Amino acid sequence: MELRLIGYWAAIADGETPRRRRTLWHARDRTRKRAAPQESLRAGAEGSAVLPNAMEFVDGAVSRQERNAVASYLDAGVMVRVAAGLSPCRICGTANGCGERSDGAYLWPDGLAHYVREHSVRLPADFVQHALKGQAMDSDGRELSIESIERMPLDRRWWIAATGGVPPPVPEQAPTATQVSILLPDGTEADWSCEIRALNPFADLRGRQVSRMVLRSRQSDSWTGDGNDVFECLTDLRRQLEPIGYRVCCNGARRNAWPWPFARGGVSTVVLIGEDVQEAGKEPQGHPMLPTLDPAVPSEIVSLEEQFAWLASHGHPV
Repeated sequence: MELRLIGYWAAIADGETPRRRRTLWHARDRTRKRAAPQESLRAGAEGSAVLPNAMEFVDGAVSRQERNAVASYLDAGVMVRVAAGLSPCRICGTANGCGERSDGAYLWPDGLAHYVREHSVRLPADFVQHALKGQAMDSDGRELSIESIERMPLDRRWWIAATGGVPPPVPEQAPTATQVSILLPDGTEADWSCEIRALNPFADLRGRQVSRMVLRSRQSDSWTGDGNDVFECLTDLRRQLEPIGYRVCCNGARRNAWPWPFARGGVSTVVLIGEDVQEAGKEPQGHPMLPTLDPAVPSEIVSLEEQFAWLASHGHPV
């Protein structure tokens, strides 16, 4: 299930003020523009996905009761992340939030409730019905947590289409082929083919994509690992291979290899934690960052159990 983005508006252009934007808007033929919103919503180059203009969705016919109900639902969303600066309202210019909220189905800017409550902005019907029914992800008893939301792939195309625009095409996900060194049960090493493919074209809040990694031996035996990034795929494969005597000789299997969340991004990077880093959550600045699947000598790798125990003891559990 993808997390739909909603409520992200076109920025105010350089030299433009909210008052001038409103003046120009009220000088237009609003009837004509409502009949063909895509003409006024999209000011970018042909084929580009431009965010909608919030003024185009001001609708005085929305009842106060509905506005308050939808705005309250938006205010009740889980705060997923916070930015350093405040975002201005694209209609009145007031400082309007600095974070993002979610209910497990949609992701929206913290200030979206302001547009609905104060400016009578009408959101897409699918979301309005969803909000009025209170259909949060935890309605069936599942816990709604920041971690669970962060792991969900983001659908950025839905919002563009729902506001009359043409979403960008979904890029084709070509598999990545490489080789991985394997320590065999008899103590010898062999290079196995490795193919990595994204199973979902949409990345999550950390830039990760649900992926699948397939290892094939020279005898054409194969093992498959799934996860939100390459490190998780590797972990899944090691859980299958290590009990039967195979070890993956790569950086991701080193004792102190930690998938730093801000370095993962769907890319295969690990940080080598030093012995002196024992403070939980401390960023390992200055420590080496290495490609997860690049080869490591057998003496440098350990079992998955030993690696995770060492990382946990040094304040960086996986």
